[in-house]
Amino acid sequence: MRARAENAAEQAPVPVRVVPGHADAPPVENDSLDAAVASLVLCSVPDIAGALAEIRRVLRPGGELRFFEHVRSAKPWFSPLQDAITPLWSRAGGG
Repeated sequence: MRARAENAAEQAPVPVRVVPGHADAPPVENDSLDAAVASLVLCSVPDIAGALAEIRRVLRPGGELRFFEHVRSAKPWFSPLQDAITPLWSRAGGG
């Protein structure tokens, strides 16, 4: 997914920098990013609150977090299906 993001960044009409790293310790300075993106990844992060705190740390005042996420369903017939496909989803989504 990072390679796709880097390719898209090269084509963007504004300067975009893709920063490799992990949500629990992004390798950037405090208040240094204009925006952060989380798309269908927080389900694979062991400490979601910690990851969100790190995103807040690196975003400049007024910076934006753009996210598209999902949660485990509360429906008793659907949540076991989500649990069953989690290993495949994690592998397909890059972990």
